[in-house]
Amino acid sequence: MGDTTIKKVNSNNSPVGTLGQKYLVSGVHISMRLWENEKPGEPKPQTARDFETVGFVLNGRAKLQIEGQTILLEKGDSWLVPKGSSHSYTILEDFSAVEATYPPAQVHGRDEQGSRASSSVHKSEKAETYDEPWVTPGCAEGDLATIEEDLKQKEKKAR
Repeated sequence: MGDTTIKKVNSNNSPVGTLGQKYLVSGVHISMRLWENEKPGEPKPQTARDFETVGFVLNGRAKLQIEGQTILLEKGDSWLVPKGSSHSYTILEDFSAVEATYPPAQVHGRDEQGSRASSSVHKSEKAETYDEPWVTPGCAEGDLATIEEDLKQKEKKAR
């Protein structure tokens, strides 16, 4: 039997990353994060991430520039940023959105790392790490065997 763990995370108690994102629930292969009341300003630095991102706008407006294309994001819109694509956001109005990332962005510091596309984005020297139970260690692609073995051990102990 596979993992049957049910997880719930209250965003009021979620850890906050160095970029301002709130980390929500995380599974072995996917995680969620919340960008809440991001303020208008200058464009964010160009970046390319080692994970795929899908998002949904809760309120506000932002401009997403991705690989030479520009789209306007407004309340009710959803979007996709493919893994490795060069992109930047410009917040136009107070902006809140929920994103899901595959693989989980916060594992192994993926969320805080710089990009291949821009040398102006660097991993924070004081990047926070979280040993919370909702963060599954070893979630990188290729670590599935380790995760499955851990789950088997937990099932044995529960018996």
